[in-house]
Amino acid sequence: MKTSIRMAILALALFFGGLTTFLSSTALAQDVTRVSMGTAGTTGVYYFYGGAVANLVSKKVPELQITSEATAGSVENLKLIMGGEIAMATVTADVLNEAVNDWEKSKRFKEKVEVYGLFNMYTQPMHIVALADSGINGIQDLKGKRVAVGAPGSGSEVKTKALLSILGLEYNKDFTPEFLSFAEGSQALQDKTADAMFVSSAIPNPAIMSLAMTNPLKLIPMTDEEVAKIEKEYPFLTQDIIPADTYKGIGDVQSVCVQSLMVSSKSFPDDLAYKMVKTIFENKPEFEQVHSAFKRTLLQNAPKMIVPTHPGALRYYKEKGVVK
Repeated sequence: MKTSIRMAILALALFFGGLTTFLSSTALAQDVTRVSMGTAGTTGVYYFYGGAVANLVSKKVPELQITSEATAGSVENLKLIMGGEIAMATVTADVLNEAVNDWEKSKRFKEKVEVYGLFNMYTQPMHIVALADSGINGIQDLKGKRVAVGAPGSGSEVKTKALLSILGLEYNKDFTPEFLSFAEGSQALQDKTADAMFVSSAIPNPAIMSLAMTNPLKLIPMTDEEVAKIEKEYPFLTQDIIPADTYKGIGDVQSVCVQSLMVSSKSFPDDLAYKMVKTIFENKPEFEQVHSAFKRTLLQNAPKMIVPTHPGALRYYKEKGVVK
C-alpha cells in the first residue's frame, strides 16, 4: 500500500513538474518579439550590414528575433515602416529628411513619416562607375549616354537625380536613365547596355568589386567646383574621397557622401531597442569580421541623427556618456 501511495505521489509530481515546464516554455515562447528589418538590394552594403545586425542580435538577444529583408531601399523602407510591415530599416539621411521634414513638398511621401533613430551607421560615397574604355572622364560626358541611376524607391536614385540636376543634367533630356539595382546596373555595364552607373554605398561595394574583377573600370571624379555646387544646394551631401585601391586598379577619387542610419517605428519596445544597440556596440569586433562598414560605425557618432533618438537607445548612450 505504501509503495502504491509513493508511486502515485511520484506520478503526480512528474505530471505537475512537466506541466510547469510546459507552461514556462510556452510563456518564454510568447515573450519572443519577432520583427522584420528592411535593407536594400542583395548586392548593396545595406543588405550585408542589416543581415549581420539581424543575425548577431538575434543570437545574443534571444527575446528579439530579427529577420532581414531585401527591399528597394530607403524610400520603400520608410513606407514599409509606416505601413506596419517592418519594425526597423536602414535609410539615408537625405531621404529621411524628405520624409520627416519636407514631406509636404515630396512626390514620394504623402504624409509625415514618424520614426525614431537607433544609431548612425556610416557614410556612403557616391560612386560613378564606367568601363575603362568608355570615353567618360567627367560628369558632363554623361550627356547622351544610358545611365543606371539606381532602383526605383532607393536612396541612391534619389541622390543621383538631385546631384545631376544641380550640375545641369536632367533625366530624359540630357541622358537616358535606367532604373536598375546595383546588380542589374553592373550587368548592364558588362553587357554594354548602359554606359555608366551611379552607386551610393559604403565602401567597398560588392557589386563594383565583382565587376572590377572581370572588367577594367574607372570611377568618374567630381571636380572641386562640382562638389561646391552640390554642398551648397544639398546640405546632406558633403565632400569625400574614395581611397585608392578600394577597387582593383583605381586610385583616389573625389566624390560626395551622405550619412546612413538605422531607424525604427515608434512602437518598437524601449527595452529591446536598448538591448539591440548595446549588443551592437559591445560586440563590435564580431560585427567587423562580417563587413568593414562596421569599423566606421562609431559609438561617439551613433546618436548624431536628424530624428529623435529612440528612448531605449538614448538610455544606452547616456550610460556610455556620449549623450548628456
